[in-house]
Amino acid sequence: WEDLVRGWVGGRAWCGVGEGFDLECVRIQWLGDETMSSRSLQGKKRGHRRAQTTVPNFSNDLAELHLEEEDEQEDSIRRLRRSSIRVQHLKDVSSGNKDSSPNVRRKIEEISIRTGAQFYDVIAKWEELVILKNGDMQVDMFVDAYKQILYVLDAFGSVFGIIKQDLKSQMAKTKEQCTRYGVDTLQKMADIDGKNGKGTQSLIWLKRTLQFTEVMLTKMLTGIALPEAVDYAYHNTLIYAHPFVVRAIAKNIRFATPDTQTFLSRIYKQDTQLVSLGIAEFLISLRPRMVALVSFFNKRKYEEHKPLQALPEAVNKVNSK
Repeated sequence: WEDLVRGWVGGRAWCGVGEGFDLECVRIQWLGDETMSSRSLQGKKRGHRRAQTTVPNFSNDLAELHLEEEDEQEDSIRRLRRSSIRVQHLKDVSSGNKDSSPNVRRKIEEISIRTGAQFYDVIAKWEELVILKNGDMQVDMFVDAYKQILYVLDAFGSVFGIIKQDLKSQMAKTKEQCTRYGVDTLQKMADIDGKNGKGTQSLIWLKRTLQFTEVMLTKMLTGIALPEAVDYAYHNTLIYAHPFVVRAIAKNIRFATPDTQTFLSRIYKQDTQLVSLGIAEFLISLRPRMVALVSFFNKRKYEEHKPLQALPEAVNKVNSK
């Protein structure tokens, strides 16, 4: 998905933006017959309408739209409007606006029911994970939600196979310790287990992996190519907790990471833009639960690495407004 907005218009023309663009700055708008900005996409043929792209931070801000037939214009308008809605939705959800588009979840649910895909469960299970008054969560619900992430990791291919097996082991250890102590929530287990307990350490690693995942997917949604997003996320999260030998290997993981389009297609190839919107919805569900975990370990001083004590950047932006 190296172009966030790329749609064939009338079968011939396309409008796209490349990697590294600022999501906050993209807006596509149909103008009718009047020109409202010097930055407009000019139709080649006389009498054709114009589309406007306002991209203050994007160097390739001028493209041309070719409309071959007059009777194709109405369909072109609808396509541009759909692209505009989707870009705006990504902008909203990446900043934490939960109510940005209920239709997205409904469509993903319908596709999941029809095709048997698990993607809707990735969103729903995290949203169903109840955060108790003290920020605690039930272990069974937490593990059920966490298992859904494994489905997303499958789309990376074999490169994340070892990580997937490790996460399964950490989830099992966390649940095992809860059973051992006769408790049903994460914080109760960690308080009994102590900082260096098997269950607590497993939960800390699950928390760190959530931080890596959140940064990686957030960066990908802002237009950074997936290999670079993986590299950025690793160097801002897990690298601080890994020993030297693991760092030497993991620092090169980007070279084995699929490109964004391949990754999205493995989840649902018929509509990769919808997958992007679904990932944004997943992040909305994930962030409050991740904040609860991060805050708990910070309060207990169990997380030793300062960069891994940070809350999600998107949450900080919302709270600062």
